[in-house]
Amino acid sequence: MRVLVIDDDPDTRLLCRLNLKGSGHEVLEAPDGRLGILLAVRERPDVVVIELVLPDQDGAQVIAHLRELHATRDLPLIVLTGWRTVRSQRVAWAAGADDYLAKPFHPDRIVAAVEEVARLSAAERTSRRQAARAHLSNGVGAPWEIERAG
Repeated sequence: MRVLVIDDDPDTRLLCRLNLKGSGHEVLEAPDGRLGILLAVRERPDVVVIELVLPDQDGAQVIAHLRELHATRDLPLIVLTGWRTVRSQRVAWAAGADDYLAKPFHPDRIVAAVEEVARLSAAERTSRRQAARAHLSNGVGAPWEIERAG
């Protein structure tokens, strides 16, 4: 599977690269949203992992842009960010994220998240996104995030 990691932190990209490659995945990398969008359109990865805080535009804008483009609208998108707030989760899910992971994270978790969202159909990811938004409107995290934290 081809995974695009969009994150301005080289250490995060390295950690993702090592763990994803170690599990047999090909990894593409972009340090900012502009290059990330270009790579997503040109390289057609199977999954995209996106930081919310990027130097040129925020990750929610990147997600929204990818959802608008015909070539990338159905890509599985995972947010991987240092923001652990309900507000940041709301922003990510509303923009079109399919999963939300907070840093720091266990290295195996990124592999599991990538493989999990890749297995889901576009309809299943949309349903999951709607469920997460509903849970967040009650001020709590998505049900699978609560399970992971516990």
